[in-house]
Amino acid sequence: MARADLIRFVTFSLDEVTYGVEVRHLQEVLTGHDISPVPLADPAIMGLMNLRGQVVTALDLRKVLHHQARTQLTEESLHVVVEHSEGLLSILVDAYGNYVERPAAFFKPPPSLMSPSLSSHLSGVCELEDRRIVMMLDVESFLSPSSDELEP
Repeated sequence: MARADLIRFVTFSLDEVTYGVEVRHLQEVLTGHDISPVPLADPAIMGLMNLRGQVVTALDLRKVLHHQARTQLTEESLHVVVEHSEGLLSILVDAYGNYVERPAAFFKPPPSLMSPSLSSHLSGVCELEDRRIVMMLDVESFLSPSSDELEP
């Protein structure tokens, strides 16, 4: 199989749900960064962080995807830093998973019965070798001016 036919991504989880983001968007994975709150910001925006002199928006993925609210940030809080058209974006997650390569043909569109507030943030779904389903995030859907999913 040609390498171009493979989609390369990393997995991470929120609660027991597995999500993925394509490696082409991934900058790095960090722990324990200080976040400065931003007055009047959308509730899903946890604040801003300084990453080696670059200002990065920290997004609480739990709020965007309607998971149970995060109690607090800790030194172990994981930040998956991704490249977004507006700059770098830190997505807070519970656990980092694995690097995975799957043929593009394995990816399917999000199921039609899925909540529009979730499916609007997904580029597709794929079954992993261990039979878990990974929901691939569409990084560009976050912070989109046309998106109303960032509301509480």
